[in-house]
Amino acid sequence: MKFFPYISIFLIIFLSCVSSPSESPVTRLNNNPNTLLIYIRNVMNPTMDGVDNTVHLENDEFILLFEPDMVYTLISKKTENIIQGRRGFIMNIFMTEGKLYLYETDIENMSRQQFLASDYRNNSQTILVPINCTGDTVTYLYERPIELRGNEITFTIREIKNNTN
Repeated sequence: MKFFPYISIFLIIFLSCVSSPSESPVTRLNNNPNTLLIYIRNVMNPTMDGVDNTVHLENDEFILLFEPDMVYTLISKKTENIIQGRRGFIMNIFMTEGKLYLYETDIENMSRQQFLASDYRNNSQTILVPINCTGDTVTYLYERPIELRGNEITFTIREIKNNTN
């Protein structure tokens, strides 16, 4: 019981730090508390280990594929340019804010473990914040690249089942 006051002080300090994140133009925009739960269920979970499906996001300009093993493929419909890399998603402990990190890399030369051990949060070329998700569509707000910061982009969502399901 000698540690109880110290634990209480630690919890107060910890909770005050995590519950007051710095505000930025792309945080605290989510008015629906279920957005991240819907997003995780419809966009992130289908590609997780054991499920191994692909999520196909599409709009008039892009096709964005989230594949198993934390791989993504972005295809420009206008230029037919294809970008591949690894993706990560991090959310706060309250599940009220999350960020999607798209790190352009040669997926043959960077394993998932190497990606997770890298500084991808600071080095990702694209960072998107899911601000609305209905299950049929997802809307992101750009945080990076800086020139797109604050712009929204919406995709339709479709899950592609793998052959082993």
